[in-house]
Amino acid sequence: MLKRTFTYVDQNGDRHEVVALIHAPQKQDRPKVVPQEPDTYSCAFEVTGADLNIKGMGFGAFDGLAALFAALRDLRLELDKLGNRIGWIGLGYTGIPRMVTLADPIPVQQRIEAVLDNEHQMHSILGPGPKRGTKP
Repeated sequence: MLKRTFTYVDQNGDRHEVVALIHAPQKQDRPKVVPQEPDTYSCAFEVTGADLNIKGMGFGAFDGLAALFAALRDLRLELDKLGNRIGWIGLGYTGIPRMVTLADPIPVQQRIEAVLDNEHQMHSILGPGPKRGTKP
């Protein structure tokens, strides 16, 4: 289980600590329509505290990591609905990054990842690193 504590400002302007939990991915027990169909995994998440009671589930194919990525994406989307009323370690956002989803076509994923890699290399405190696909 993963846990993150956020600061949340309720409708009255009062500050509270709320907790997000992401549970371990679980393999779904369901019959396959065709033998080559990949396994399906789910990963539950919840945010509780103050007047919040958010629950959700991320789903992924092939392995639990895909479900974890989906749960992180969906958790961030739910928290983003709260706007600047929720934050982490004094920052004005949740600290959960946007992700290139596996649902995007591979060429789209590669273009977005190349832009992100370039930005990371330009702004890294460690200096430029190797380009994607090259040996260090």
